Amino acid sequence: MDKQVLVGALSKVFDALKQKGYAVSAYRVMPEYLGYRELPLLVGVVVPSWKNEPSVKAKISTIVDILHSGILSSDERAYISGVIPYNSQEEMNEFFDEQEGVGRPVVEPYWPD
Repeated sequence: MDKQVLVGALSKVFDALKQKGYAVSAYRVMPEYLGYRELPLLVGVVVPSWKNEPSVKAKISTIVDILHSGILSSDERAYISGVIPYNSQEEMNEFFDEQEGVGRPVVEPYWPD
C-alpha cells in the first residue's frame, strides 16, 4: 500500500469539505488493526460545524457529492470504501472501537469506471 496515495486522497476530500465550509478536525481510518494493509479503507471524519446541521441525510449527501465529483483518481478511489461523518471525536472513536476493526460504511460511494 502506498501511504502517499491515501494521504493525497484524504487531502482532496478534506479540502473539498473545507471549500463547502466544513473543516475536518479529526479523522480515523479503518481497518487500523491490520495496519492499513487491507483495502479499501473506511474513513471517519469529525466536522464540528455539523453539530448544528440537523439532517444526517444532508451530511451524507455532502460527502457523496464530493466523492462522486471526480476529484479522486482511480488509484485513490481504490483506497477509500466509504466516509462516515461524525460530530465529535468521542462519537467517532466509540463507533470504531465498538466494531473491533469491522466498520459498517454509512456512505458507500459508487465509483463509475
